[in-house]
Amino acid sequence: MAENDNDLQDDGQNDNNSGKGLRAQLEAALAKNAALEQSVKELSQQTRSTNLAKFLESAGARKGAEDLYPESADVSEEAVKAWVEKNAAFVRDEVANDDTQTQVSEQTRVNTQRLAALADTAGGKQTLGDPASIAQQIKDAKTPEELQAVYAQIGFQRT
Repeated sequence: MAENDNDLQDDGQNDNNSGKGLRAQLEAALAKNAALEQSVKELSQQTRSTNLAKFLESAGARKGAEDLYPESADVSEEAVKAWVEKNAAFVRDEVANDDTQTQVSEQTRVNTQRLAALADTAGGKQTLGDPASIAQQIKDAKTPEELQAVYAQIGFQRT
């Protein structure tokens, strides 16, 4: 019977040891799970950031526009493109929009030539200068006063 008592004591100790062992295994598994969840979260954020940058660039947004994109918004190509169109005044990259830039430059050149022709027919004695130079001055004017000075240079005075 003494032998059976030792077996019972061993079984009790094994239960206690295995219980402690299971607790440690559970804690290790939970820690590993938390680390994996953190890794998945970081990878998801990196993927979102990479996709957002790629979609914004393809939609013609300027660098830094990703800071303005809402955190909760969907990052699909269609959603990003719609957001860029909606907020074009704030996020559109002017350099990427070459067609519009060319069209504005051509329109400015034509308007400058028309202004020069009007000044010539009005008998202006002032030399108007190069239309491209005047167009650039009009384009570079940042205030109404600067624009008015360019117009005065080509013979147009506000009365």
